[in-house]
Amino acid sequence: MEQNSTHGTSTTSGTHSSSPDLSTPVSSMGARRQGASQAQTLATIGLVGPAAWTAALAALHVLRPDVNDSSGISAYAVGPYGWLMTFAFLALGLGALALAIGIRRATIPSRWSLVGTVLVGLFGVGFVLAGIFPVGGCRDIECIERFDAGTHVSMSAAAIAHGVGALLGILLLILGMLVLSRAFKRDQRWRSLWPGSLALGLAALVQFFLAGEGLVGAILMRTLVVTLVIWMVLVALRLRSSARDLAT
Repeated sequence: MEQNSTHGTSTTSGTHSSSPDLSTPVSSMGARRQGASQAQTLATIGLVGPAAWTAALAALHVLRPDVNDSSGISAYAVGPYGWLMTFAFLALGLGALALAIGIRRATIPSRWSLVGTVLVGLFGVGFVLAGIFPVGGCRDIECIERFDAGTHVSMSAAAIAHGVGALLGILLLILGMLVLSRAFKRDQRWRSLWPGSLALGLAALVQFFLAGEGLVGAILMRTLVVTLVIWMVLVALRLRSSARDLAT
């Protein structure tokens, strides 16, 4: 009687002791799937943001031909359909924030990854601010032209927030592209992307400093924006691919 009881106790104890070993893979797989789902969501936001920006800007070039020769893309935010430019700023800013979080989680932890994603995130914050605050407090094209030429004397808090958010934000993103190319090179899963990230970053840097006034400046500013959007789309696609690999 005592032997059976002891045997039964031993069997029950053995069953309980094996439970953690069986649940560990299940728990690990659940965490992987949750991480993959979050990465997929961030990648989707990172794709939708640039797509919305591109669609809005393309529409504004048709709806507002009077602004097409302005080197400052922010001029579309003044006057008719200004809300569309505001929407574009917010969309691209939120897309960049999503990519910054996604890249940080998906790449091997390093100083390059940390610094690069912070720079991309600051660009996102800057563009959100640029969407929220008006262009130097301007409400007409003449004011925008004076602001671009540096002769607009009103430097309100909104003007400073917009200028810092837009111009400094773009420069920070370019630096982030260059820094992250180093992080990508050190990560086997992202390595194939580093030459493109470096090339796009250098091209954007040249366009940023060459862009000035007049028609040439307007063209360079728009090609610069295209360069930035291409980089964001490529990174978002790689993040989405990484999320799929993580789920399997």
